[in-house]
Amino acid sequence: MRPNIPRTLGFASLYIVGFFFFGAPPANAATCGTPAACNSAGVTATKKGDFKTAFKLFEDACKGNDASGCYNCAVFYLQGKGKKKDYSKAFPFLKKACSAGDAGGCYNGGVLLLNGMGVKKDGKQALSLFIKACQGKHYGGCNNAGVVLIKGPDVPRDLKRARAFFKTGCAGGDKSACKGVKVVDNALGKKKSEPTKSGTSNGKIAGSNVNVGSMKVDGLEVKQLSCKLPGAGFLAAAQVVGGLSKQKKALKRCGKKGAQARVRWSYAGGRATSIEVSGVSGKVKGCVKRAMKKVKGNLTGTCSASILLGP
Repeated sequence: MRPNIPRTLGFASLYIVGFFFFGAPPANAATCGTPAACNSAGVTATKKGDFKTAFKLFEDACKGNDASGCYNCAVFYLQGKGKKKDYSKAFPFLKKACSAGDAGGCYNGGVLLLNGMGVKKDGKQALSLFIKACQGKHYGGCNNAGVVLIKGPDVPRDLKRARAFFKTGCAGGDKSACKGVKVVDNALGKKKSEPTKSGTSNGKIAGSNVNVGSMKVDGLEVKQLSCKLPGAGFLAAAQVVGGLSKQKKALKRCGKKGAQARVRWSYAGGRATSIEVSGVSGKVKGCVKRAMKKVKGNLTGTCSASILLGP
């Protein structure tokens, strides 16, 4: 069974920075000489509002394989500045900018392909460009590569590979990628159905809509959390474990380090009710049950989890 991925996992959209400027501008456009100098002259012309001359200079720079010149040509068509907005005309410049080493060109080219903006929708080619963007330290590209590997289109799902891209993006400061790491970790945690130390089954709730392999909140760890909470979303798991963690001291006192109690309970009237405890001795069972009766939660439904006891 394929793990559920929350719908909140999403792509970053077009990221268009202004015109790239490298090196000192030449005295005038006629003497630009090199591709990089032509790009610089194009920036100067843009600042003066001479878009016709600027585009010609950027185009000359791009013909000389200057990545910034190619990207700047694309900006004209992406923003509709000096040219009519036209994604189909922007794409070739973005692709050439990407090939010349511009990560922004790779990223925006991938966005156009992924969404079919001015070009035929192609998830496989979009993924390739997002990976190049990521390698060029455009961390939104890392996030988008991860999402494509989970949601597609045209690409087989690969959670482990997606996680690697999310991790790189998160390390680079992309918040969406950090969220992706957590989503994949929880999805991978749901794939295995493991017994607890006591030998009891994982006790998955029939019709459950919240399933997490392992989660730790404020020092209290639970495993194989399974809940049927009508109307609840992915964040409900944190709400459930957060409620349990309020009774951390009481629960941990119930057993030795490493012991696990399998607990099933329902929510009614803002607290845990109908508590059942298994996998531990009678004395420990009573202790866990007393602690669970103090658990609060503004939820409706039933949950089951292995709660780690002991200091």
